[in-house]
Amino acid sequence: GLGRDEPLSDAAAITLIPFMMIVIQYTVDEERAAGLKAQFGIEVTGPGGGQWCVSVDGTQVAIEEGTTANCPVVFSFKPSEFVLSTYQRRRAGTISGDAALGERIRDLLFKI
Repeated sequence: GLGRDEPLSDAAAITLIPFMMIVIQYTVDEERAAGLKAQFGIEVTGPGGGQWCVSVDGTQVAIEEGTTANCPVVFSFKPSEFVLSTYQRRRAGTISGDAALGERIRDLLFKI
């Protein structure tokens, strides 16, 4: 709306990263999650970033901070991309690993 290329500064996004982990746990779309049991990694670059391993079993979500090495799908984001992707406002970041599972996981959360 302001004509800026970057819709959210990384500095602002970094402060939201911990809250995004909560958002992930409570915005799983029940219909889209039906029958899904999977694990995926989230990597956020830069200061304030980190790595998390996320387990999904239907609408149940568990998040552990740490390595993503054993995750079949890993999403890599800049901080602003992560926040806006979690809110389903932007489809950003990169997927490595099982692309089909990655696309299903991308659509797992409802838009807020």
